[in-house]
Formats: sequence, structure tokens, C-alpha cells
Amino acid sequence: MDIAKDIREILANSAHKVTKEWLDEAVAKYPYCTLPALLYLHHNQDREGLNEEILSKLAISFPDRKALYDILGENAAKFTSFYPPEPE
Repeated sequence: MDIAKDIREILANSAHKVTKEWLDEAVAKYPYCTLPALLYLHHNQDREGLNEEILSKLAISFPDRKALYDILGENAAKFTSFYPPEPE
């Protein structure tokens, strides 16, 4: 599997499937690349339990909460309580 080619295809075609198996292989091959996890979350927003696990791993390496919220789209509100409250 060519992960870079797959990413280009996913970005070019929003109907392209992003499976958990593809994500697992991408993470195994490129463990510090956050784009496969972002693409998976964006394309599979309804799988709450699994998505929370992926989000928890992604949140550690993704410093911009607003950008992550924007990428997750309509269902981003489900993850609003994931982060602890920001200090005032």
C-alpha cells in the first residue's frame, strides 16, 4: 500500500473510503504523521467509541484545538469535553 498515494486520492475525492484497516497500516508505517488519523476522523464521524480512542492519540500531537475542531466538522461538538478546561 502506498500511503502517500492514498492520501492524495482521499484529498482529491471526498467519497473515497477511509477504513480502520488503512488507518492502522498508515499509523504503523508513519507513527508520527497525524494526517491519516485526521482523514479517518473526518470520514468516519459517527463511530463514537473508536473515534474517541483515535482522537485521544491525535490530541497529544495536534496542538491547535480550533483547527482540530474545524477538521472534525459537524460532529466536533461530541469531543468538546475531551480537553480539560483552559486556565483563564
